[in-house]
Amino acid sequence: MKKIYLLLLVVTTLSYVNAQKKAASVMQDRFRHVKLNYPQNAVQGTCDTLNFSASAAWGIALYTIPEGFVSGTNTYGDLQKAQYFDASSTTDIFLTRTWIGFGAANTGDTTKVVPVNVYDGTSGSPGALLGTANLSMGTIMSDVNNNYYSEVVFNPAIALPASKQFFVSASLVNLNFSGTPPDTLAVYSSNKDSTAASGTGAWDQQSDSSWLSFDDINDWGIRVALYIFPFTSDNATCSLLPVHLLSFTAQQKDNNVLLNWNVTQELNMKEYVVERADGNLSFKSVGTVAATNGQTNHAYSFTDANALASGSKLFYRLKQVDNDGKFTYSNIITLPVSAGVLSLKVVNPFRNTVQLQINSPYTQKLQAAIYDLQGRKVTNGNEQTLVAGQNLISIPVTNSLAKGVYILNVYVGTSVYKYKILNQ
Repeated sequence: MKKIYLLLLVVTTLSYVNAQKKAASVMQDRFRHVKLNYPQNAVQGTCDTLNFSASAAWGIALYTIPEGFVSGTNTYGDLQKAQYFDASSTTDIFLTRTWIGFGAANTGDTTKVVPVNVYDGTSGSPGALLGTANLSMGTIMSDVNNNYYSEVVFNPAIALPASKQFFVSASLVNLNFSGTPPDTLAVYSSNKDSTAASGTGAWDQQSDSSWLSFDDINDWGIRVALYIFPFTSDNATCSLLPVHLLSFTAQQKDNNVLLNWNVTQELNMKEYVVERADGNLSFKSVGTVAATNGQTNHAYSFTDANALASGSKLFYRLKQVDNDGKFTYSNIITLPVSAGVLSLKVVNPFRNTVQLQINSPYTQKLQAAIYDLQGRKVTNGNEQTLVAGQNLISIPVTNSLAKGVYILNVYVGTSVYKYKILNQ
């Protein structure tokens, strides 16, 4: 959900007869990098942001439509521009606010209202209206002039449908694109990652009120995603802290766990408490990292030493504490533990006993067998249990085994490790 600020433009005043005309009308105009600032006095808090910041895979080309973004025309009378979202991978059940990156706005009446609507996305296209909030054209124009995202707060928060699939739209119904002066409104958008499924990006409500996906790679030749970023939460208030968490990851490194997180807009922060839990999700602190505080992006890391010794699946979260003692929690992440042993070393040559030195990421079973060079099994070790961490395994060999070269097979889970060994 969080990357960098490379923005592209497809205007929200786009208008089309059908997908083929749209495809024909899209042309690459020029390249442009745009970095929008956070809304004034806005912070993320414990909310999750969906898609924010935009993926670098979206590209940087600026697209325009000949029908007239600059003049503000809306030839085919489009009613709304919407973006699809899926929060089903989260525990969030509320939509609390949305940021929209408008690329241009102009009107002779700054009191005109732009409704920001939220629709049920369970059926794959915009369905029932779940809620709405308004932005004035005056606010949007000020944000565009100052290079800010525009923020709309849903009060009360909007409950997400059971599917957690939904759409957020900017409505054009109150604007007059043929007036004097003509109204103009555009949302930044991108050439979306072409590997994404069709229909999971931007949608357009046409003059007959029907909805059309305009991120279909087959009809358009591009995938369009609007710069609309909703904030979702597992509670209706979405507690706020003066820090924006961009990413939070965990990775296995030997018997340790390396945690990395990136933040921005970090003000008045005291520290980050790293908390760990096993399968019972009972979190305990495993360390603290002091905050540096700053407006720009900053990376933190923490090593949870010997964390894999328990052999359990691990969960992590950050307790973000400010200087006033207030705190919120990050999203919970799960450590992707490797399915095999980290390392296996055979003491070779051997005499009477074959010894294995194994570093295992978690508790699992091991079976070993020794074969001669003709493929006949000459000895079979008993099944043994590896614990998480370092193990010393002994495989007894009969005194009658002749000296020479043999093949050792070690079976761990679904993996087989083969070694040539020498009996002295």
